Amino acid sequence: MTQSATSQNSIQSGDTMQYSISENPHFQGAYIAHTPQGDIECANIHTALSYIPNTRQYRQAQAIRPFKAMPTKPTIEVAGYCSPTGQYYAVVEFGDFDIRIDCHNSHTLRSWMRDGVTAFHLCEAFKDRTNIRSRGGWNG
Repeated sequence: MTQSATSQNSIQSGDTMQYSISENPHFQGAYIAHTPQGDIECANIHTALSYIPNTRQYRQAQAIRPFKAMPTKPTIEVAGYCSPTGQYYAVVEFGDFDIRIDCHNSHTLRSWMRDGVTAFHLCEAFKDRTNIRSRGGWNG
């Protein structure tokens, strides 16, 4: 059964493109959007309408929303360790010294090892002199 949501648009060469929506015979309540690029299976009528030009759903799907990119912060590479008592910590090589930064859990340590730590974390650890040892002093 073809729904009434059909549209004809002209392209530059003067040819006509057909857009239509039909019920999906395999899934109840699902639809298929027929476009010149091919058929697109959709979970509901609103998704199918988002592929048909000149519909509200299409305009909403195509709307360009302002994108706020989070500024990337520079990070510092770390090595990760676990103490015999189970405390996870990261170590940053800083000149002739190593600085220890304690972590809450293994997941935090893994993310720091993957992404690095920010200068904020390094400065916080640097405030406590017990976190600073000569190079190699924190390695296991």
